[in-house]
Amino acid sequence: MRWIRENRAAYMNKWVSIEGDRLIMADDDAMKVYQAAKAEGIETPFVAHLYVEDDVPLIGRWS
Repeated sequence: MRWIRENRAAYMNKWVSIEGDRLIMADDDAMKVYQAAKAEGIETPFVAHLYVEDDVPLIGRWS
């Protein structure tokens, strides 16, 4: 999570895969990012979409 805090601005609106403090890949395509991490031998990749920290998530309302 520290890597995300420190590097969020450089990868805004990108999918990233991170292993420890190392960026594996960043791209617009989440599957490419996931596959790159698997190709590195990471069994369970950490993949996240980086967005503006102050954005409020869309919350649905169901009646």
